[in-house]
Amino acid sequence: MLMRVLMSSQCRWLAAAPYERLFKLARTSRPGSSARKSSDPAYVGLENYDDPAPFGENFRDHLAPRLGKRAEGFAAIFDVLKGRDHPPRILETGCIRMPGNWSGDGQSTFLLDAFVAARSGWLTSIDINMDSIDTARRACSHSTQLVINDSVAALNALCPFMNNPVDLLYLDSFDVDPDAPQPSAIHHIMELLAVT
Repeated sequence: MLMRVLMSSQCRWLAAAPYERLFKLARTSRPGSSARKSSDPAYVGLENYDDPAPFGENFRDHLAPRLGKRAEGFAAIFDVLKGRDHPPRILETGCIRMPGNWSGDGQSTFLLDAFVAARSGWLTSIDINMDSIDTARRACSHSTQLVINDSVAALNALCPFMNNPVDLLYLDSFDVDPDAPQPSAIHHIMELLAVT
C-alpha cells in the first residue's frame, strides 16, 4: 500500500514536471529569431518615439526630457557603453513596474532595452514580481531576456555560467526607505556578493 502511494505521488510529480518546465520557459525565455519583437514606446508614454532613429537622438529628444534628475546619470552610462568595441551586455535587477512612470521609476528597463537593441546587444532583467515581468515583456524588444526570481538567488545561479563579463550591472531591485535604509542596503550588498 505504501509503495502504491509513493509511486502514485511520484507519477503526479513526473506529470507536473514537464508542465512546470514549459510554464517557466514560456514566462522567462528569450524569443528566438523567428519571434523577434519590437519594443512598444507608446506603452511607456512615448507616442512620438522614432524607433529607427539613432539611439542618441531618441535619448536627447524623447527620453532625457522625461528622466529629470536621472537624465545626467543615464547619459553618462550610455556614453561609456557606446565606446565599447563589442555589443553591450547589461544585467539589471528590478525591472520596469509601471509603464509611463518616468518621474517615479525612470523606466530603466525600457531605456536599457532601447540602447542594447540599437547596438545588437542584450539585457537580462531579473524581478520577483510577475506583474513587473509582464510590463517589461510588453514594453521591451527581443533584445531583453526576463527572469522571474529573487535577484540574489538568480544572480547566484546565473553568474557562474556567464561566458563574458557584463558591461553594466544595474542594481535597482529594492527601493530605499529613507527612514529605514538598511534592508535595501543589505539586499544590494547581497546582490554584489552574488556576482563576485
